[in-house]
Amino acid sequence: MQPASVRTDSGGDSASASSAAGDADSAASVSASALPVVSVGSRRSELALRQTHEVLRQLGPDCGRQFRIVHMDTIGDQILDRALSHIGDKGLFTQELDAALLSGQVQLVVHSLKDLPTQCPDGLAVPCILRRELPRDALVLHPRHVEAGVKDLAGLPPGSVIGTSSLRRSAQLSRAHPGLRFQSVRGNLGTRWRKLNAQECGLDGLILAEAGLVRMGWTDRIACSLQHCLPAVGQGALAVQCRNDDQDTVRLLRPLLHRDSFLEAVAERSLLRALDGGCSVPLGVRSVWSEAAGDAPRRLKLEARVLSVDGTEVFEFEADEALTEDVGEEEAGPTSAKRRRQSAGEAAEAEAAESPESPERFIGLHYPEPDGRDRRHLAACVRLGRRVADGLLALGAGPVLAAAKAAAKSAAGKLAPPVPQANAQPSC
Repeated sequence: MQPASVRTDSGGDSASASSAAGDADSAASVSASALPVVSVGSRRSELALRQTHEVLRQLGPDCGRQFRIVHMDTIGDQILDRALSHIGDKGLFTQELDAALLSGQVQLVVHSLKDLPTQCPDGLAVPCILRRELPRDALVLHPRHVEAGVKDLAGLPPGSVIGTSSLRRSAQLSRAHPGLRFQSVRGNLGTRWRKLNAQECGLDGLILAEAGLVRMGWTDRIACSLQHCLPAVGQGALAVQCRNDDQDTVRLLRPLLHRDSFLEAVAERSLLRALDGGCSVPLGVRSVWSEAAGDAPRRLKLEARVLSVDGTEVFEFEADEALTEDVGEEEAGPTSAKRRRQSAGEAAEAEAAESPESPERFIGLHYPEPDGRDRRHLAACVRLGRRVADGLLALGAGPVLAAAKAAAKSAAGKLAPPVPQANAQPSC
């Protein structure tokens, strides 16, 4: 399925790529030209553009819109000579796109959910989370190791160098594989692949999000999935953002919303916010569903892990919440049902207080036109994230989190001020 019409705009001339029959069918051409044009903001990387095109593909040819893709650079794209945690903690890949939405330059933006801060800027909304890809990390090996039959990290010789842009990954994997070295590697997927194959970079492998490799069509490069490395908050999910008052766009996106993925996002982001986390914090989390069985309701479990930067200290906690239906609540008894409704209502009211203009905001995400069941489940997910955060802090994770943030701040202070450069290419 293709969108009705897509144009790309890199700041200069535009190029059309319509799915209509073109000049050979003037009626179709006139019809397409009469459709309203929606400007879509996207980062320039191939992965970002593939993700944007995937959203437009899912909207389909009958959505009644033409789309114009506007390429943009963010501060995270322009500063590639240092680790993400040494640049800043939040909004590294979103601030410029936020500004374009607020100014009206674009009408919607496609993000990797893990890049979105847990506070949505005033005037903006995130009303759509698409069906989530498997939120796993994957190992990509240098061709020499592939030829030698290496299958996983355990098969690499001691001292092998693994590239990653994530403190979360390096902390977890340093703990599991102390004989390996983990090195910060920045850049888009194509750049990292070139660096892996460049002799001067000395890399033996890369750790990357499996969802990104799938979207790039690079599944054949995956040596193995890292099942025991807990993923980042929101990893594998795409989020679409627009202006809060743009109800036409909110309605346009509504068919793409995947409810379970949205609920997972709310729970995981609730945990992240409660811990005041960001890219400077080694935090992993996994959402696990258990289906309803007999009288037992469906449940969502969060498994979370906080580590020291070097991986020597680790704190793990998990909890779950029942996502009950009205019938199940009544069967459980009127008193307990009332108590649960009050608790869910209090959580929802606390979230609504974030933004008087958007009473259905949950951890920076906006569920369009929720019914009572939706609100109850969303509030339960907010509560779940907070419970897991409280559990981690009770185990003693607070000082480790504070130390990670302080280390990132100190490292950033010792570096020369970053100088953004358009189309920057990272060195090894």
